Amino acid sequence: MLHFFLGYAALGWGICVAGIFAPSKATFELLGYVGGIDPAPLMADPMYDYWLRMASSVFTFIGVAYLLLAIWPKKYAPVLPFAGVFMLAEGIILLIHGLRLHLPDTPLSGDTFFCFSSGIGILLCMGSVRDNLDQPALKDYP
Repeated sequence: MLHFFLGYAALGWGICVAGIFAPSKATFELLGYVGGIDPAPLMADPMYDYWLRMASSVFTFIGVAYLLLAIWPKKYAPVLPFAGVFMLAEGIILLIHGLRLHLPDTPLSGDTFFCFSSGIGILLCMGSVRDNLDQPALKDYP
């Protein structure tokens, strides 16, 4: 199950690779559709295009990190608690600010569900990997 939750996190973050390479118009139209906003002002300002590429690349690299954890969870066992807590912290941040800003349920509910479900899943399942490690230094990691 740990592989599933880490892979789920990798996919959820890694899908943002499309934002690096997709045409600006198509990307902003999709963001406008999902967020329920008019994408025209976003397309008119090159700074938004820059921020889109920057955020997409960072999210993609986070996805790659989760993919590495999914492939080699024993090798990176000490990082697993951080990976789970990171997802929970992100979910809390999104929920707080989404509610504060009175955002619509889409994409807020999907984003927060993604963060909470993968974070809780990682934290609940990581013990099986750490309990089966042969290396005492890693086994004793809190």
